[in-house]
Amino acid sequence: MTTSAEILDRIRNIKADTAGVMEVSRWVEWVLMHRFDAQGTGIHSRVTSVEHRLPADLLSDLRYLGSVRNDFAHNPLAEVRSPERYTRTSQAVLRRLLEMPPHTNQSATTRTAAAAEPASGRSRGFVALVAGACLLLFVAIQWPRLMAAASDELNRLPGPREAAEAQDAQPTAPVDAPSVQPPAPPTRQTHATRMPKPAAQARAETRELPASAPTVQAEPGDAEVTLEQLRALKSRL
Repeated sequence: MTTSAEILDRIRNIKADTAGVMEVSRWVEWVLMHRFDAQGTGIHSRVTSVEHRLPADLLSDLRYLGSVRNDFAHNPLAEVRSPERYTRTSQAVLRRLLEMPPHTNQSATTRTAAAAEPASGRSRGFVALVAGACLLLFVAIQWPRLMAAASDELNRLPGPREAAEAQDAQPTAPVDAPSVQPPAPPTRQTHATRMPKPAAQARAETRELPASAPTVQAEPGDAEVTLEQLRALKSRL
């Protein structure tokens, strides 16, 4: 890439004739386009696109160089009225443009991104197209095998009649009958359990053996108690 020193060296001994004016105009347009992202086809149009970034005195000198360039481009008999002024102004303008920091136009960046976006979109579309073609080719190659496998699976499945016969042939599980518990045997009464006595028998026993009846104790040496004595004892009670 051409440096600032090389550009200034090329126009140092420039002459104010047709060749010199065209040489200066080409370098001014080149610097405006590459360092300031100016748009247009000549000095005037490019200066107009970036005039908000340049100082007023520099804009005036650029307009002067553009007017001289157009005069020489359209008039073969054109002449520079003050060659010293033109040479001094052209060198000063290029020096100031090269000393200023370059600018990046947002619109240019947007145009670059917009130009790159369709390219990336076309790339993605091409990749998708290739992937779809590969998928179709794979399906076309594997289609007979897939159909044969599906047919085998369908043949293995039993039909409605076979399914019904298989279901009828299966043994039915017996139904468990409800279990009947035998009645518990009656419990036998132990000797400790006393059965209630009839009321008449209880009254008779009470008469026969009262709780307050005196007891007859036999003395040693007495004779055996006779039946009459027992009857007499009962009558007294």
